[in-house]
Amino acid sequence: MSAAILLAFGALDAVKGLYFLRHYPQAVPFDIYYNVGLRLMRDLVSSRSIGDLWNALRAMKGLAYLGAAGVLYGPWAIWRPGDFQWMREGLAIVDALDLVLAAALVLRWTRSRFAAIATALLWLIFPGYTLNLVRGYPEPLVVLCFLLSLLAFTLAERRGRLGLYALSGFLFLYSIFIRVQVMPFFMLVSGAVLVASARWWLAPPYRRPTLAFLAGTLPVIAVWALLRIEVDDPARLESFSFHAFQRVYPHGFWLYLDTDGWMGPYSLRQYPFYLSLVEAARGEPALLTSSARQWAFAALYVLRHLDESARTVLINLYRFFARPTNDYKWGFPYPYSPQIAVQVFVSLVGLAGLLRARRPGVPWALLATYALTFSLLYAISHVEPRYHLPVMAVLLMTAALALAEARASTRTSPARRGVLVALALAVLSALSWWPSVRITHPGPALGFHHAAVAGAAAALFLFFRAMGKGEVRLVKASTAIVGVVAAAAALAVGFTDVGWHGRRIALAPGAAFRQRIVLTEEGRRTLQGADEAFAIFDLARVDGDQRCLRVDVNGQTQGGESLFPAMPRLPLATTAGHRDPAWFAQWWALPLDAAIRKGLGDVVEITLSSSPSCRNTDMTLGLESFLRDDGRDYEGPSFGDWRKVSVYRLLYDGEHRLPVRQRRDVTERRSGRLDDGRFDVSPNDLHIGLLALRPGGARLDWETARARESRDTVAAFRAESGRGGEALLRVGDPGSAAELGFPLAAREAFTREAESESIRLSYVPEKLGEDRAEGLYVLRVPASLLRAGQPLRLSVWIPTHLSTEERYFAVRPAPAVADAQRLAVGAGASEQALEGFGRFLDATRNSYPGDTGPWEIAAVY
Repeated sequence: MSAAILLAFGALDAVKGLYFLRHYPQAVPFDIYYNVGLRLMRDLVSSRSIGDLWNALRAMKGLAYLGAAGVLYGPWAIWRPGDFQWMREGLAIVDALDLVLAAALVLRWTRSRFAAIATALLWLIFPGYTLNLVRGYPEPLVVLCFLLSLLAFTLAERRGRLGLYALSGFLFLYSIFIRVQVMPFFMLVSGAVLVASARWWLAPPYRRPTLAFLAGTLPVIAVWALLRIEVDDPARLESFSFHAFQRVYPHGFWLYLDTDGWMGPYSLRQYPFYLSLVEAARGEPALLTSSARQWAFAALYVLRHLDESARTVLINLYRFFARPTNDYKWGFPYPYSPQIAVQVFVSLVGLAGLLRARRPGVPWALLATYALTFSLLYAISHVEPRYHLPVMAVLLMTAALALAEARASTRTSPARRGVLVALALAVLSALSWWPSVRITHPGPALGFHHAAVAGAAAALFLFFRAMGKGEVRLVKASTAIVGVVAAAAALAVGFTDVGWHGRRIALAPGAAFRQRIVLTEEGRRTLQGADEAFAIFDLARVDGDQRCLRVDVNGQTQGGESLFPAMPRLPLATTAGHRDPAWFAQWWALPLDAAIRKGLGDVVEITLSSSPSCRNTDMTLGLESFLRDDGRDYEGPSFGDWRKVSVYRLLYDGEHRLPVRQRRDVTERRSGRLDDGRFDVSPNDLHIGLLALRPGGARLDWETARARESRDTVAAFRAESGRGGEALLRVGDPGSAAELGFPLAAREAFTREAESESIRLSYVPEKLGEDRAEGLYVLRVPASLLRAGQPLRLSVWIPTHLSTEERYFAVRPAPAVADAQRLAVGAGASEQALEGFGRFLDATRNSYPGDTGPWEIAAVY
């Protein structure tokens, strides 16, 4: 009967996974494991001897690191080579098998049908494993090998066979070897655990089983060592999306102390830690070549930044347990918010069950080692949410153990009183949190917020401490340690989060919001003098419906089509999963040209409205619950400037902007709604504002050949441009009003005109490449802009447009008039022809951001 129930749960899980794979968009596959598996199978079939197979493996070079995963992918992949959807469906079947095996193990450990069904039910409703199928990662296989290791260990305990202990050890380490990137750290931590527990496992009752278990790990260790010796390709090892042990320099949480713990804002050679390392190497050159010296430097760096380091590690631990694996925030099998609740429930109850699982029949040492190792790994180097999935297999089983124990001894359990007190504190904390994000006065809101955070920390400590009641000393000490760490993590997150008072409001069809901004005198001058400035709006769920919107800046109205999304291209977290980037919360910007800004006074009113006929009812606008210092202080998501965004936060939180504190150049701000033309002021602070940038973007200045006479002229030149976007061509000296815009990397011919100055630019593409194009440009210039015997000055400016994407414009120093005449582009019979290139005036900044650096903020309003 029990077996039939568990198989039914497994079938439901398989149906759930297959339904998701067939009815939801699937991400671009991470197919390297799959391809390695196919290659291994083909090499195995074509090899006629062990020598042939060995040579084939050596020819794989760095890909041989993934052989452990490839061995498991290959037999399934070879059935349908090239069909990755088939591979995904196979992983869904493996996940269902994991459910059945986990529940069967719990049944064998406890003889409790309730515990087994609880395991199966929790696994079925837990979203992480199903949602992880989209990229084809090997976590289902990792979990399967781990569960088989537990099964072998359980059978060995019952039958006393050393061979089963050895098999358990082999499968245990093999499950880690599948994710070969984490092998060095796992070996380090497990070695430390072995040394610390030597007194226990060397005792006569445990010595032979432990030695047999360790003997089973030796083949895996030998293969891993052989790979490191024979292949020695650390660059390839580092490319497999895990960076904790790359060779450039010691990598860990100490890199992310000023990025809120997130990887991604910097490149490897731009992190403050690396710059400090290079600076220290000026007086100690060996520092750049000695790994031991670099690790010693990293240890001292952590000690010098102890507060930030402790906070980052604690926040990493919080993130490890607090969010489900759901890179693209799919609402499957139920909405995302309940997914978070299930993740937190499983984490808390599972940790409690793990602490109390030291009982006969339960392989507590294996469960605890697995959970501890991956948790520490994540704390040291937070990478991506899916790395917690092996630990969640442990916690799903131990959560069921805890629920079964609670069901059997609710009234008599020594932990009952402590758990009830913790639950009461948690309820009070939740009741304090609700007003903290709705009260519109900073002081009381901050008080309720701090009370909620402190209450949550106290509840966590008391909950885990209660788990040690009535247990042996080791369990009591473990529960106290976990309670302290959990409480510290809650405090670290709660007291340092600057976005806790942010929320979103519906931008319903027909709604209109207004932001009134009173500028300081200095702020107004900065805004008017900036090369680029924008009105910005924190919008989400826009999709392709910005045409529904209308923006009014001091009476000048523009349609929503003038808005553009300012989120960088982050395909790993958006288009790779077939998610429209416009679905995510981000700043949408409206460029404010110089003429508009010159006409602004001290008061700027920005109105954002949605058309009553708009069909998008999901659009939202960000806001803060209250004004800080009349709006002069800003706390919330960054404005997208360099070092303030991370693709890994987008994968984790659905938000790419890091939290910031910023001072605004305003006297005051007032937000509200427009209702029948009446401005109803609210105490909230809408995420509507102004942004002025420091001088930036790419520039190229050059001169044409000398004009023979002052009359209408056509100048021809060749140029290459790249990466798209718009550029501005200016004719004449700096400050000239003769300018027009044109597209970069255009793949089709175009003509652009500036009617006020009778300037016309025509273009014919000649050589096309990926994100770049080279072509012939023909510029018509009126006689009023030329002087006989003098060259004409030309300048191209590429605005940043709130982007860090590469863009450039490179003029070719070669004749072009003959080709323009041959192609009959631009020139008329009465116009003189002029070579459009004579000499460069300044070609040092024609590539953005490579030559100039990414855009930076001059002022926020």
